[in-house]
Amino acid sequence: MLSSTSVVTSTVLAHFLTTGCALMLIRRGPNRRLRLLTGTVGLMSLSQTIVLLQSGGLWMLSGAEMAGIHQILIGALSLLAIHLLAREIYDRNHTDKRLRLIEHETMAVQLAPAAQPAASEIKRPTEAMATDDLLRLFWAVEAASAKLGKQLARTA
Repeated sequence: MLSSTSVVTSTVLAHFLTTGCALMLIRRGPNRRLRLLTGTVGLMSLSQTIVLLQSGGLWMLSGAEMAGIHQILIGALSLLAIHLLAREIYDRNHTDKRLRLIEHETMAVQLAPAAQPAASEIKRPTEAMATDDLLRLFWAVEAASAKLGKQLARTA
C-alpha cells in the first residue's frame, strides 16, 4: 500500500505540472476566451495544490478567513471556466451553421442558371455583405477547383 506522503507528493507534482502546462498553452491559444479558460484551469489546479498542502499540514494559512476566501476563489474559477467553455461551444456551433448555410447557398447558385440583375437591383456593398461575399466566393472557388480536379483525373 502507498504511504500518504508519496500520494501527496505525486499529487502535488501533478498539480504543478498541470499549472505549468496551462501557462505554456496560454501563449498558443487561438483566441482570448480559450486563453482565459486555460489560465482558469491552471489556477484551479494551483488552488487545489494549496488545499492538499493544507490538509497534509505542510502549509498553514493564517486564520479561517483565508480558507473561506480560498473556497470562494475555487467556486468563482469553476464558474468562469464553465462560462468560457459554453461561450466557445456556442460560437463554434454558430460558425458551423453559417458555413453549412453558405455551402448550401453556393451549391444552389451553381445549380441555378445565371441571371443578370437589373441595374436598379444592384445594392451598394456594406462591410457585412463584403464578408459574406468573400465567404461565398471562397466556397465557390473551392467547389470549382474540386470539380476541375475531378475532370482532370478522369482525362488522365
